Amino acid sequence: DCFFLGLGLDVFFGGLYLPKRPARWIGRDALHYKLQALPEDIAGAFFSGVKYRLATSDPWQVVSSATRKRLREGVHQSLEEIAARGRALGAEGHDLWEYMHLHNFGRHYSFLMIQSVRHWAECRAPALCNDLLDIAVRLPAKNKANSQAYLSALRKLSPELMRIRSANTNIRAGMPFRRQSALRAARKTANLFGGGFRVSPAAQERSWPRPAQTLRSSPELTAAVNALPKSDYLAGAGMFDMDAIRAHVSDHSDGRRDHSVLLLVLVTMNEFMRQVS
Repeated sequence: DCFFLGLGLDVFFGGLYLPKRPARWIGRDALHYKLQALPEDIAGAFFSGVKYRLATSDPWQVVSSATRKRLREGVHQSLEEIAARGRALGAEGHDLWEYMHLHNFGRHYSFLMIQSVRHWAECRAPALCNDLLDIAVRLPAKNKANSQAYLSALRKLSPELMRIRSANTNIRAGMPFRRQSALRAARKTANLFGGGFRVSPAAQERSWPRPAQTLRSSPELTAAVNALPKSDYLAGAGMFDMDAIRAHVSDHSDGRRDHSVLLLVLVTMNEFMRQVS
């Protein structure tokens, strides 16, 4: 009757949106990360580099060329204002970057997930409290980039739990990321000689469906996507290229490109505008 979600912990203490890249070992991505240096124009870097941007399709392709410049400038100006407020509070460097995505966490997409669950059951997210947010803001980025402080706390709270293999890696959850990188590399090397070790699961082994599968399995969503090119709400917004939307729907429907995430975003925007009109 009630769902409990851990949303917030990975954002607060796992450095989920810090500017970081996986370390490279012998030309391959490792399981641990390295923080990236930040340029002086942190608003511009955030605009083009924060990780929750849509990456599976280019959203600018469905925005009319006449409005792209205005929208880009508007978003950049908003980011500049947020960065200025963060600097006024004493944040700089990676702390300023984290301020920019934590300062108004109520707009984070995880809240939409919570609201979605609440359509059929009570949903609570215990991690979303001011005390944990306060700790997250105070914790240096270097202690979050590879979840160091987070993993240490979880190991102290429940050593037995953290010995269970993670579904992400098939390695016990409490092992530091650098050791996980070394263990995975050793297992892959051993498998070249017939070792038979389990490595990270493939995408199709994961427990949640891909967006394309979700879209394909729902007649209602499929119908909503197919109706997008004729939407009066999107056309009336004055910012969308309806011919480009039609082309994206066609490419997706005919199997030329997987635009499922972008199309679901457009369905959400269309439904929002329908409800508030």
